[in-house]
Amino acid sequence: MSAYSVPDELVAVACAAADAAGAEVRQWFRSPALTVETKADTSPVTAADRAVEAAVRAVLASRVPDHTVLGEEGDGADAFAVADLGADVDPDSPTGRVVFTWVVDPIDGTKSFMTGKATFGTLLALLRNGVPVLGIIDQPITRERWVGAVGRPTELRTGSGDELDVVQVAVKGSTTNAGVPAAPTRTLADDAARLSEAEAADVLSQVFVYATAPEMFIGPDVLPFGRVAAAAKHMLYGADCYGYALLASGYTDAVVEADLKPWDYLALIPVIQGAGGSITDWSGAPLDVHSDGRVVAAANPVVHAAALRMLAGTSGLSASAAVFAAQGTADARTTATAVSAPADAAADAAPAAAAMDDSLGETLRLPNLERRVWDVNAVGNGAVTGIAVDPIAILERLSEGSSDSSSSLQPSPSSPLDRGVGYVESMTGFGQAVIDDGHSWVVHVELRSVNNRFCDVNMRLPRYLSSYEAEFTAAIKSSLMRGKVIAGVDVRRLQTTKDEEVSNGETTRSPTTDEAGAVHDDRGNDDLLRGMPIRVDVAAVRSIRALLDEVASTAGLSGPSAVPSLADVLSFSEAFTKRESEDVAEAVLPLVRSALAAAIDDLRSSRRREGATLEAALDVCVSEIQTLLVEVEARAPVRVEKERRRLRERLMAALGNDMVAKGGSSLDESRLELELAIAADRLDVSEEVVRLKSHVQLFRMSFVGVNQPIGSRLNFLTQEMHREASTIAAKANDSAMAQCAIRIKEELERMREQVQNIR
Repeated sequence: MSAYSVPDELVAVACAAADAAGAEVRQWFRSPALTVETKADTSPVTAADRAVEAAVRAVLASRVPDHTVLGEEGDGADAFAVADLGADVDPDSPTGRVVFTWVVDPIDGTKSFMTGKATFGTLLALLRNGVPVLGIIDQPITRERWVGAVGRPTELRTGSGDELDVVQVAVKGSTTNAGVPAAPTRTLADDAARLSEAEAADVLSQVFVYATAPEMFIGPDVLPFGRVAAAAKHMLYGADCYGYALLASGYTDAVVEADLKPWDYLALIPVIQGAGGSITDWSGAPLDVHSDGRVVAAANPVVHAAALRMLAGTSGLSASAAVFAAQGTADARTTATAVSAPADAAADAAPAAAAMDDSLGETLRLPNLERRVWDVNAVGNGAVTGIAVDPIAILERLSEGSSDSSSSLQPSPSSPLDRGVGYVESMTGFGQAVIDDGHSWVVHVELRSVNNRFCDVNMRLPRYLSSYEAEFTAAIKSSLMRGKVIAGVDVRRLQTTKDEEVSNGETTRSPTTDEAGAVHDDRGNDDLLRGMPIRVDVAAVRSIRALLDEVASTAGLSGPSAVPSLADVLSFSEAFTKRESEDVAEAVLPLVRSALAAAIDDLRSSRRREGATLEAALDVCVSEIQTLLVEVEARAPVRVEKERRRLRERLMAALGNDMVAKGGSSLDESRLELELAIAADRLDVSEEVVRLKSHVQLFRMSFVGVNQPIGSRLNFLTQEMHREASTIAAKANDSAMAQCAIRIKEELERMREQVQNIR
């Protein structure tokens, strides 16, 4: 049986409906007569929306009266749950029936339309038994129309009438123009699973990504979108459906959005696919009328898989794979293949991943571990939950030349993951690095930080490195920016052989014993001298001898008695000085610099781990505040009207007896209404709610693409939100609304405590 292809007659019907919609839109665009209302879901709707949908319905009723029509303004989302779309019937089977349903979004991007920006559009979709087979994105102001239909390539139609120009369009790098993309050998979800997060970020670092607005990502969608925004080369906002049209024409690489309704995305599917692109939900599944409204569209499978991988994070990986993804270890890189890897790679990697999970579990269950060591050379950050760090043990192992890291514990699978540069950091953390030159020196740098308004660094250095303290402090401050940092640098000699010993920074050989028990010391004089913690100050000894000779000459002494003895020289304490190699600082300085840089990276990784936890906790609070604000907005007009009635009744009751006594004189209604309006204005909280919502959105978006400290900004926003909540509580005059305001202030107090620890 041949694949279905949309007939020309239905394409003509769709274009006629789009023509009627465009004529209505152009009448209302930038018109002073345009009126705006707010729907129950707080989204705006204009008179133009309703007029455009009515015009489309009229054309469809005339041309295809047996087709069902579902519109945003006339039906809403609930209609899709009860409408007979025929999705459970195969239209191509002998006993099947064909059900055509039109889905209309009269103006996608109403806010852009209201403000005179021509990035909105009319969306028309035709479903055949619930499957989108025809889609139109129509921009009536620029007279651009993208038409996508199953069985034919996507077209861009510009102009009108005799000046109509029709060209085929294709996404970036597309080689297909058949309108029916070839069946993939793997799903996009499979491709995404084969990518590590680092590989996905590398792909996105070269692409342009569109989204209508950052405010559309709320609750659990904020963090996944933040990963995409941080990784993308350029993140662009404000295109509405026009962003998908640009994608189909090859001008951008991807679109990532959330909180869409069926009429927002169904028309996009044939347009994007007909241009050679792909469009799915965030899990990589095909879109249908029951999808959750989270959409990814991309020009090619590589970009699409990378976006899916960043949106998924590590939620879909096994415990050990999640750990490897965070660490960037060689094992993780070998198990994560490129998008073009063979289809059976995942099956081959599954037993290894399962074995690694079992091994990791057994390691973490080892009993009686009194001193658990994190080997920073093997697995990195030492601040992971449940791992005790013993720097002395690390130095001992290095000094023994140990290269076996098998005894090191891997991090717990439940540990927070370091999402990399560009994400929020806490000011609390621990970092360390141990570096040696392989033959002489080992340097251990340890950094601890706690919260502080500024960046305060307290360093503990060997005396011979004290002149470099300013350099090390500047390096720490330039990277960390905020927090009180306690830094320690420990420099030690490496023991190179078992016959050598380390003493006060100098390497010496040890005496040996033969089979008869006799002790043989084959150390040279220099070795023996280096074994002492002090050395002879040659210049001082010469000065002492000259001084003693001068004393003998002055005293007139001569002969053997005038010659100073060794005891005379040793009586001067200046003859000896503390042993310290003059070239130690020069020898270890490159190691110290490298170790300090590695420790700073380790500390920032630790701070990002805690930052992820803080961000998640704050997101819960912000989501609760948004929920409470919806309740406040719902109660506000009812409360004001209730208060108006209460005041009117009290005034009428108070004036009733007086009016009777005066012969029933009437009440001045205009004056009463004026007083009631003044009272209602005093209770109005719409300004406070709008400002509070604005602060909440800015608070959320402060976590996206973080490259600079945001703690001060978040602290200020928290204070401003608390002020608006206090005003709402003062104006409430309603117990339920007052309780909402109090609960908002409680959430803000929790947020204030967490914000104090964010960089």
